[in-house]
Amino acid sequence: MRVIASLVLTAFFCCCAWSAEDIVISRKETPNPERGEGVVKRECVLQTPMCKLEYTSNSAPDSKTPLFGKWGDLMFGLYFGSYFGNGSWSRWDFLNVKLNAAGKTIDPRRLFPLDDVYLLESENRILADFVWPLSDKADFALDDNLILTLAHGKTPGNWIFFRLRVNAGDKDISQVSLRSYPASTTGPKNRERWIAYEGGRATTQQGEVKIPHESGGLMFFNQFAQTQDGCLLVFLPEEIAEISARGTYDVNANLTVKEGTKTVHFALGYFHNESWEKVEPRFLTEMRPNLLEQLRGYEWNVREGLDDIGRMVEETGSWCKPLSYWPGIVADDDKAVLNSNRAELVEKFNRLEELFSSARAQGNARSALHLAEQIRAIREQALQLALDQLK
Repeated sequence: MRVIASLVLTAFFCCCAWSAEDIVISRKETPNPERGEGVVKRECVLQTPMCKLEYTSNSAPDSKTPLFGKWGDLMFGLYFGSYFGNGSWSRWDFLNVKLNAAGKTIDPRRLFPLDDVYLLESENRILADFVWPLSDKADFALDDNLILTLAHGKTPGNWIFFRLRVNAGDKDISQVSLRSYPASTTGPKNRERWIAYEGGRATTQQGEVKIPHESGGLMFFNQFAQTQDGCLLVFLPEEIAEISARGTYDVNANLTVKEGTKTVHFALGYFHNESWEKVEPRFLTEMRPNLLEQLRGYEWNVREGLDDIGRMVEETGSWCKPLSYWPGIVADDDKAVLNSNRAELVEKFNRLEELFSSARAQGNARSALHLAEQIRAIREQALQLALDQLK
C-alpha cells in the first residue's frame, strides 16, 4: 500500500516541466545472504536534477528493526556538489537525528526502516518526503513518524532546503548531525579542516570544538590543500541551543536542538573551484542572510494537485450517502445487522473525511493520499452493503 501510495502521488504531481529521466524514484528489496540467512537489503533512491539521496538498510527476517554494526547496514547518503573524488556532503551518512522520548535518547533510524519516499511536487519545484515510522501503528503515516522534507527550485543551483519534523506527542528532536568531506575524503598530510562563522574561524584538527550558533551559518573548508571546494550550511539559530564539530577526515557538525522542538530547518550548499578566502565574506554577508530569510518564509505545503484527490473523496462521500437509510424490504434480523454495519462504516468515513480535510488544508499531500486510499476502501464496502441489502 505504501509503495502504491507513493506511485499515485507521483502520478498526481509529475508534470512535463522536467523530462522523466531527470526525476527518478527507485525501490528495491533483495536477499543479502552475505549479512546473514534471510536478511533483506532495502534500497530507496531519489534522483533529481540537482542531487541524489540514497537510503540502504539490512533487516533480519524475523524483525522490522534494521541491523546495525557492519559497513553498509544502515546508510543515508547525499550526492550533492561532489566534484573532487568522494567529497562534499557525505554520500554514505550525511544526516543523523536523535530524538528525546520522555527523557530517553533514541535513534529513529534504528527503530524501523525507511517507509518510503513520496514525491509531492515536481512541476515548478522538487518537494519530497522521506518518512521513518516511530511505531508499528497502522496509521503511522498520519502520526508517530519522522519526516525529512527536501525542496529545491527548478533552476539548478547550489542549495537544497530541508525540513525535519517529528509527528509524535511524546517525542522531540534533540540533535541533528550533518557530515561532510569538504573538497574530498582523502588528502595530503598538510590539509587542515576548518569552519568559518560570523566573527571567527575554528579548526577541528586538534579535536572537538564549540561553534557559536547565533549567526545561523557555517562554512566548511580546508587550509593548505584542497582549498577551492567546500560545504555550506545555513540553519535557523532560534531552533538551535549549541553546536560542536569534530573530525579531520570527515567533519561532523552536531547541532543540539532547543528543548521541546519538533521541527528543524536547514539548507545545504557548496562552493567549487573558488578559493575559500573569496567565498567566506560573500557567504557570511550576502548568502547567509538571504537564505535565512528564505528558510523562515519558505512554503512547505504542497501547492499542486490536491484538488484532484479532493474530487475523489467527494465522489466517495456520495457513495456513502445512500447508507443513511435502508429500504423496508430487508428482514428485521438482517436489517439490524446491516444498520450496525452501516453505522460503523459511516462513522469511519466521517472520521477519515475530517482528517482528509485537515491534511488538505495543511497541504500535506502524503497524508491526504494515505487517507484517500482508506476512503476508497470504504467506497467498496459501501457498494457491498448496498448489494447485501438487496439479497
